[in-house]
Parts: sequence; C-alpha cells; structure tokens
Amino acid sequence: MAKLELRRDRGTLHHYLDGQLVEVGARLEVLLRGGQWIVGHYDWNGVEARWPGLRFELGGPWETEPRMTPRPPSGVMALHPDATLRWARTAVGSIDRKVENDAESTMPMRRFHHPDPTGDAR
Repeated sequence: MAKLELRRDRGTLHHYLDGQLVEVGARLEVLLRGGQWIVGHYDWNGVEARWPGLRFELGGPWETEPRMTPRPPSGVMALHPDATLRWARTAVGSIDRKVENDAESTMPMRRFHHPDPTGDAR
C-alpha cells in the first residue's frame, strides 16, 4: 500500500507504486473510507497538472443481458495525490500487474486529450 509517486524518467513523467512503474491499464485498488477497496484500471494522459484516474465497469441490467450493450459502461474516479493504492489482487491472492490492452478496453480513450473548458487542473 502506498501513494502514487510521480517521477521524471528521461524527460517523461510516469507514476510508480511501491517502486514499480504503473502503466496505463494496470489493475490497481484504491482504499476508500471505512477500509473498503475498489479495483479498476489506471488511466492517465501524462499531463502533470491532471490527476490520474481509476476506471471501473458499472453494474446494471447488462450484467444479466450482455446483448443489451456491446461494452458495459464504465466510470472513472480521479485519484487524489493522497490516495492509498495497491496492486490488484487476483482470486488466489497473488499480485496482478498485468495491463489491460484488449480491443474491448476503454483504455484507448486515454490517448485523446480534451481540454477541460472549466479550467479544472485535476
């Protein structure tokens, strides 16, 4: 468990968790109030002034009727610099550092930077 650490490596900014590089799409868990953890996929556009995010799938009727939508809707949570994170755990308890890169992933959206019209730097 640790906070994300922002480092500059050869002129490029990257986040690290527990000394390990965090790649876009990596499965992480963030600690919520009351000791609850939520798992999702790390997402960040590389802009220092913007907080990284944790993307997760939403629940709903599409879970029982997968034909309702080709891809389940997802949400994204901005990760405050003081957030406590850990690498996601698999069902057997080992640490999962794999990156989600399949064609169904929402992660390709990260490459497109859309300026925030409100000027919010998060």
